[in-house]
Amino acid sequence: MVSDRAAYRGDVDGLRAIAVLLVIGFHFYPNHVRGGFIGVDVFFVISGFLITRLIVTGLEDRSFTVADFYARRIRRIFPALVLVLAVSLIAGWLLLLPPDFRDLGKHTAASSAFVANFTFLQEAGYFDSTAELKPLLHLWSLGVEEQFYIVWPVLMLLAWRWRYSPFVIAIALLVISFALNVWLTASDPPAAFYLPFTRFWQLMLGGVLAIALLVSEDRGGPAARVREALSVLGLALLAAGAVLINRERAFPGWWALLPTLGTALLIFAGPQASLNRLVLNYRPLVYIGLISYPLYLWHWPILTFARQVQFKEPTNLAKAGYIILAFILAHLTYRYVEMPIRFGPPIPRKVILLVAAMTVAGFAGLVVYLASGFPGRYSADLQNLFKDFRTEAEAVHGMELCARRDTETFTVTRECPPAAGRRVIVLWGDSHAAHLLRGLAQLEKGKDDIQVLSFSRGGCPPILSFVSAHAPDCASANETVMQRLWQIKPDTVIMAGRWDWYDQMGMLDEQSIEWTVARLKSMGVRQVVGVNQFPLWDAAVPKILARHYRTLRATFSETTDAPLRDQSHLVQSAFAVGYRVGRAFLTAGATVVSPPTTLCNAEGCLLTVPGTRLEPIASDQTHLTYDGSVFFVSRNAEVLTGN
Repeated sequence: MVSDRAAYRGDVDGLRAIAVLLVIGFHFYPNHVRGGFIGVDVFFVISGFLITRLIVTGLEDRSFTVADFYARRIRRIFPALVLVLAVSLIAGWLLLLPPDFRDLGKHTAASSAFVANFTFLQEAGYFDSTAELKPLLHLWSLGVEEQFYIVWPVLMLLAWRWRYSPFVIAIALLVISFALNVWLTASDPPAAFYLPFTRFWQLMLGGVLAIALLVSEDRGGPAARVREALSVLGLALLAAGAVLINRERAFPGWWALLPTLGTALLIFAGPQASLNRLVLNYRPLVYIGLISYPLYLWHWPILTFARQVQFKEPTNLAKAGYIILAFILAHLTYRYVEMPIRFGPPIPRKVILLVAAMTVAGFAGLVVYLASGFPGRYSADLQNLFKDFRTEAEAVHGMELCARRDTETFTVTRECPPAAGRRVIVLWGDSHAAHLLRGLAQLEKGKDDIQVLSFSRGGCPPILSFVSAHAPDCASANETVMQRLWQIKPDTVIMAGRWDWYDQMGMLDEQSIEWTVARLKSMGVRQVVGVNQFPLWDAAVPKILARHYRTLRATFSETTDAPLRDQSHLVQSAFAVGYRVGRAFLTAGATVVSPPTTLCNAEGCLLTVPGTRLEPIASDQTHLTYDGSVFFVSRNAEVLTGN
């Protein structure tokens, strides 16, 4: 029996509705709801509050047991999650190419074990498939929550015998976790985003709130005026977070205080506050809150599978249809899956069957992963397109040939022993520099007068003034390059970057490019070569090729060994960025290599490497494959080597 002190609060479900609507708005319309991802932070506080209140009331009336707690969590979390994992695997079998299906299998296994946040953290990087194409990416937050609930109930149970211990422990964990969050956000933003220790403070704040609110209620609770002020201030902080926070901010860090404190204040204000009573307790909003968990689970796989199938971003009208579909599936899941299992008789067999079902889902995902996504589903002609280009990208960018990865400063570094009589050529930039290293290393093998060195770091363009919250070490890394160049005194420096990426983030400054070139020349570098923007596709090139080849087979058309080109999947705006970058290099007196000149003509840009059969020119939307790198460098060898 639930204590009156743990009575249902409709306004909290209304707050859940706001959280899930913010997340959906951000995922479907990121340019309009730029800070919508703070909805997850709202969920964390709500979850910490509700669960801690449940634990405390259970401890007070001596009805709490750890076994009963975890049985409740299983009945709450497993039914909808197992369903979504199973449907995602079936959809993946039908719709995804083997590399993507393989990754889905891995993510399914990780999600079933509630460690998806660690898996996605390991994958964060420039050679990983884009986040927008991972159907289970959103389950990272579920992993953080469940990792918290492995620890928190046990700590509460142990501390309950001392009067103030639960509150003191909660405050201590909150402070430590928040400090870790601020520190790691500055030094390693992806880790701060995904790791549980940097997120526990948000759940812990909900826990502190639950304890404080129970004590406050025993003493009559806050005055009515205080409740009104807290609710208005809480909503203001939440709205400020949604407006001011975006992907360019260092998040979570200090910025996470806005949605976290805002949510806590709204909850603390209580259901009697006018805003909570009239707005958050509004029946349609409350119902969205009730189905918020299955709605959160369904909306992202629907959108990502649509992107996978269409090879492009769906139209706004199509997105509206997908949102409606997500609401329908959420309603059906809540009504016919969640409610019978969660609210029916607490039969032990339910928990056993749910654990078994989750185990089967995880095992199925593991099988898909170990089977490499079952490439046998496709004809032998397409097998070359299903190579693990990500592994190739990580492994072949000069891992031998004097190169190394994962140093403190650079993603890929190549510093061979000095060779007498050879002109030194330095490659500098981000992943668009790294994908040229293989071609340059191959070129070096065939020449006896050049030596290629490389300094590349993902997300860091070769611009000295570049500063980004996503890559806080770029400035120091680039200054390290300057110091090394002063020591090496190279003949030629090649500057390469994924310029469209920095333009999208509003951080591409042509004057900074000109200033960087000027500084290189002042150091005695004879030749500076600027590599312009590479073609950008709206889908991974192997996927475009697979669709093209399957269309030929379906229409009984003849296949050909001639290199394939395409225009329809090109992102045209990237070429405009390339023009601006090229102009900046020329203005500064650098030589420019323009990838579109080599890779494109009036018929479109190359999808395959000339002289090969279905060998993709790029491994994803923009990074060259090994053969693509060798081809591009060979066609521009004289300019790239300073001749």
